[in-house]
Amino acid sequence: MTCERDPVTIENRLRLVYGTLTIELAMELTGKSEGYLTALTLPSRREKLCFRDAEILDLAYHQKTGQGFPLFEAYGLRLETAGAGRFAEAAAIADLARKAAKEGGEAVAALVDAAMSNGDPQVLKRTLRELEEADAVTTQSITAVRQALANARDGPAPAPD
Repeated sequence: MTCERDPVTIENRLRLVYGTLTIELAMELTGKSEGYLTALTLPSRREKLCFRDAEILDLAYHQKTGQGFPLFEAYGLRLETAGAGRFAEAAAIADLARKAAKEGGEAVAALVDAAMSNGDPQVLKRTLRELEEADAVTTQSITAVRQALANARDGPAPAPD
């Protein structure tokens, strides 16, 4: 049965390394069993490659081929991808902060006008509109920060199938 895998993963890169070095050499270098090393290539298994073994295997791969460090490169790509998502999230929060400052300032100014208006209905309507606009941005900001907190705590949501 074929195991479906994402294109650039630690598991796929391990298969490349094992194919280049042989599983026997990987066993010798890491001191791990064939079953354990094979399990590391299956995304559904709980076994995960440790940094020490990744370093040993990458160095052996590089020594044999003179090219790259496939496990390190896959890990680097994962970090870059995660970082890009966090950067976009931070940029969205910064944009909302700018909008919140603008709308909040306008709402405060409108409140001052309302306090000094002797109950003028036009001024009170404008004040209400400014407060509602500030509230809408605050609601969007709360949603964005809650999502950022969830991502920081739990990691980003998996991509849809």
